[in-house]
Amino acid sequence: MNVCAAILCSPSCLLVSNTTDILAVDYKTLAVNSVVSGLTRAVAIDVHFSLGYIFWSDVTERNIKRFRIDESNTTTIITGIGACDGLAVDWRASQLYWTDTTYETISVSDLDGNNQSLLISSDLDKPRAIALDLDSRLMFWSDAGANPKIEKASLRGNQRVAIVTTYLFYLNGIDLDRGNKRIFWVDAGYDSVQSINYNGSNRKTLFQDYGRHPYGVVLVAPFLFFTDWITNQVHKLEATTGIMLRSYSIDGGKPMSIVAYDSTRQPQASSPCAVNNGGCSHFCVMKTSGYECVCQTGLAVKEDGKTCEESK
Repeated sequence: MNVCAAILCSPSCLLVSNTTDILAVDYKTLAVNSVVSGLTRAVAIDVHFSLGYIFWSDVTERNIKRFRIDESNTTTIITGIGACDGLAVDWRASQLYWTDTTYETISVSDLDGNNQSLLISSDLDKPRAIALDLDSRLMFWSDAGANPKIEKASLRGNQRVAIVTTYLFYLNGIDLDRGNKRIFWVDAGYDSVQSINYNGSNRKTLFQDYGRHPYGVVLVAPFLFFTDWITNQVHKLEATTGIMLRSYSIDGGKPMSIVAYDSTRQPQASSPCAVNNGGCSHFCVMKTSGYECVCQTGLAVKEDGKTCEESK
């Protein structure tokens, strides 16, 4: 295993697993750097920004590893599991959530892999991606089994609700717009990017192209990025309209999971975007100090600082 911690990226950028490497992708400069290489089969990935940790699962070794950026140090923190296709960091409580498609479970531990707790072990088939909304105290996950579905539950695994159960084929990655209370997901059967409200209303197909095989997805408002097994690229969409804006080469390998490397994605206190989307008409984006309302490409924020001008 080789590491190159000094070369990461300037936030906000993307981290992508491609089975053998963890890559840093600067979507503004198009630079791609390998942060960790020589891996067996890295799939799921997430970060704890303030602690400088990158977590990933290896579905061949059947373990979860943690990389400390400032020390270029990798530690195997969880062993003896099945194939883990989803990881999610609770950066406030310093906990790590993961899915297991082999044992059909969702579990949680601390960031050292200790104090493990089984949260959900019934009525799961192939739990895949997982995402957290800490302000709403909810977790969301995709299940790619015989009866695919997207579900939510409390962070303790209670109050479980199925949100999407129809017109799903081969579910992969999910991400959240926590301000607008909206879920984004990719489906490799329908080769699509879709979204829906937390309560199951207002479902939309944002993008569909049967020449793709989407796997991971992440929202960096006002954009969506998803990985594609057919082209072995990362594609950038307008998150409101689904318009394809550009594609990025990752210099080889099959792109798997994708996450944002950005401190504003992990606010230590309750986010002002969590209440009425911060009053924004489109996207509420946390900044180092406060937040700002962001519009889709081509629209500008009005003088009120909240509302986007109407498209003509």
